[in-house]
Amino acid sequence: MKKLVSILLTLAVALSLLVVPAVVSAGTTDYTEAVLSAADNLAANQNTDGGFDWGQPDGDPDLPAAGSPTNTLGITAMGILEGYKLEDKVAYETALGNAYNYVVDNLPAYESGVETTKGADSFPDVTFLIGLANTPVLATPSDAADLAKARWDTKVTALGSATLMAESIRDTRHGQNYDSLIPWDLEAAVKAALALDAYFPGDSNDYPQQAKDIAAVIRNSVDDTAGTYFSSTDETQEGYVCGLTGAIEAFVEVGEYSAKTTELKALLLDVQQDDGYWNWYGASPADKAVQDTAYAVMALLRQGDNDAIAAAQKGADWLVLSQYSGGGWYAEGDIAPENLEVDSEAAWAIKVMLDEFGTTVSMTADVPDIVAISVDPTVIDFGTLLPGDTSDEKQVTVENIGTHTVNVSANVDAASSTDLFYSNLQMVLSSTWTTGPNWTNVITGLAMGKSQVTRIQLPVPDDYTPLGVESGTLVFEATAAA
Repeated sequence: MKKLVSILLTLAVALSLLVVPAVVSAGTTDYTEAVLSAADNLAANQNTDGGFDWGQPDGDPDLPAAGSPTNTLGITAMGILEGYKLEDKVAYETALGNAYNYVVDNLPAYESGVETTKGADSFPDVTFLIGLANTPVLATPSDAADLAKARWDTKVTALGSATLMAESIRDTRHGQNYDSLIPWDLEAAVKAALALDAYFPGDSNDYPQQAKDIAAVIRNSVDDTAGTYFSSTDETQEGYVCGLTGAIEAFVEVGEYSAKTTELKALLLDVQQDDGYWNWYGASPADKAVQDTAYAVMALLRQGDNDAIAAAQKGADWLVLSQYSGGGWYAEGDIAPENLEVDSEAAWAIKVMLDEFGTTVSMTADVPDIVAISVDPTVIDFGTLLPGDTSDEKQVTVENIGTHTVNVSANVDAASSTDLFYSNLQMVLSSTWTTGPNWTNVITGLAMGKSQVTRIQLPVPDDYTPLGVESGTLVFEATAAA
């Protein structure tokens, strides 16, 4: 008798396009849980060397030979720090201590103004370390501040001055055809200098003046008369929103260029989408940019006009509602992949809103539903079976990763499956087996963030004629529940 070899079933996901456009109406929401969930996710995805992956977390504890990238430490750890300020969890303390050790272990080296050995000395690293120094996480909290000061002072000295440092970054971004990121990058430097001043007031390095010098480079790079750098009205620029936000926040932080700030604020409000988010701009704007929205929220809150605050609140509402159940965000709101840096930036923005208005924030607008599920695993191998055999039960977890309660059905795709699957595949939620090919409302009323485990089993009929390798596809479809 012939064997059936390597029987594989692919599990796919389909989402209904006929969803209710908006069911989350004006009300209230607790922002604290959003920040804590994000911090949990970030701490869980920290690498063994104390750093963080660039891009999508892979969950792999093994690191490349070079270790974690040095330019992601501070900006990603900031999300954990904001969570720690809300709740003193052991996991947060451990992660923050590991992040500090990572900075200690990754010392940069400069030669003739060039960083010959890459280390942890980015502007967000400095801001993070000063923030850490204001907590009791370390046995000697001031160690973090001293480290921040040393990294900043070394960098400024190596590059000649705060102005020359800022101009170097400006020229680098210009050479990359990324002029929109000049204000964004340099605002992080302004923030770092002012954080140093807050911890080391009256220091001989005159950090407030350094912040003003950097802001002046930003001002001279925004709508400069020669048209060389960032144009505040050219929406075709990739990263356009980040350019606006960086300039707005930097100018407010140093208390200068108020007229230009108001002008830029109006432009930023003009490109906010109806649902509260901002797009990632380029030749073809992408939908629902979480990172841009996070920075827009922080810049507008800092600017502080009534219309700016209302827009920031609407953006923060959207961030909370687009957070998926694992605690992170998909970079485009409802489209994978996830990015740990973006997760941290979103959490930071929500925490800024939380600090401004308290733990409960009123929703300002209806927010569209996101209908989305995940299925794990995506492939089932039933192994080798003979006619008359029945496979072991295989567990499948269906999780609602959207923002709307859903009903989930499953159907064997007849076009891509053999009759073995179409006629005999069984799936069950209770003690009673249900035979394919269609299972209507396999899961009913699966709430946001919840998951349901199902079991799948394949019996092979006694009279089935073996075909060798068998494969098929089972499609799970999610539709918005009423």
